[in-house]
Amino acid sequence: MTACTSRKKFAPLDQLTVADLDEPTSRQHGEARLAGYRLPCVEMYTGTSHNFVIDAIRMLRDNRYPVSHFILSAGYGLLNESDLIVPYNVTFSGAPKAWIRERGRQLGLREQLVARQQFPEGDAPQ
Repeated sequence: MTACTSRKKFAPLDQLTVADLDEPTSRQHGEARLAGYRLPCVEMYTGTSHNFVIDAIRMLRDNRYPVSHFILSAGYGLLNESDLIVPYNVTFSGAPKAWIRERGRQLGLREQLVARQQFPEGDAPQ
């Protein structure tokens, strides 16, 4: 698992905000408005640390190691590398600890992480 990066492949002026992502109707409209920018999250993030991890994962997979990759997103929560997202402007980087804790609670990160540890990728009950 890696963290999202503030640098993304696209940064339109009207990218989603935390308010957009947290309100279902705003999120739906925003994602529709930005549909032309939609990418798998593994391709959206372009930060140096993300690219370093992607290179390492690629090397492991090239050598037949079964590697799952999840990304911890301040906007979307816990993402599988193939989950489609649009550009958004929310980051944990530099945020106060209290905000990070509250954001993690809002996104249900603890529960998602526990569920991922209990069930390998694709095996979790629906």
